[in-house]
Amino acid sequence: MLIRREYLLEELFRQPFLRLIYLGGAAVFLIGSWYGYKANQDRAAKQEFRLIIQAMSRASDWKITASNPNDPLFAYQQEVSCPNDSHSKLRLGKSERQGLDGKLLPEQEAVNLGGKSYTRHPVTGQWIKVSSAGVAFACAQVPQQYLPRLDDVFTWGWIDDLGRSRVNGARCERYRITIPTRYPSEGKYEICFDRETHLPLEVIRGEERVLFYDWNVHNQIVAPSLD
Repeated sequence: MLIRREYLLEELFRQPFLRLIYLGGAAVFLIGSWYGYKANQDRAAKQEFRLIIQAMSRASDWKITASNPNDPLFAYQQEVSCPNDSHSKLRLGKSERQGLDGKLLPEQEAVNLGGKSYTRHPVTGQWIKVSSAGVAFACAQVPQQYLPRLDDVFTWGWIDDLGRSRVNGARCERYRITIPTRYPSEGKYEICFDRETHLPLEVIRGEERVLFYDWNVHNQIVAPSLD
């Protein structure tokens, strides 16, 4: 029987048409196997993404710094202690800093504390109290501020596992998330997250890079002086 199989293979490769059928079948098998592997990888990554969203939604405290490598003027910092407290600073980028009078707009700073909100006056530098709903909405919706919606990822998107990486010396797993949109650059994200806590250390979308740190480490937000 072994001789018979060797004979059949020899005859197979002597016939060009049969050889093409054999090679084509092998190619289809390999391509199908590759797509099956990618599909399984995508499903596993989407389940991990669900855990990321859940971990972010349950977080009590965190710090954020955002930057744009193509716009060194832009900078954003935020400290959050849920459900009501936050302290943020924003320096607008070069395309946004020009005021109506042609002058550069100053840095913006705000504090939300116990349902009360304060902002620093851009000219005098004094703190004033303003009406606001507080930061509770930001706490509940933090995943949607920086990541695509979970339903969109499961319905329309796909995830590529880019492997292990490092952010500020910490090891993390890097994913590239793609959501089909009218503007392709708006539907692409990179996220590097801690495999144990499922919390992100870095999120990149377009030109903006957001770093997260001190997850669930209490932030003491202090009310500013109104004098």
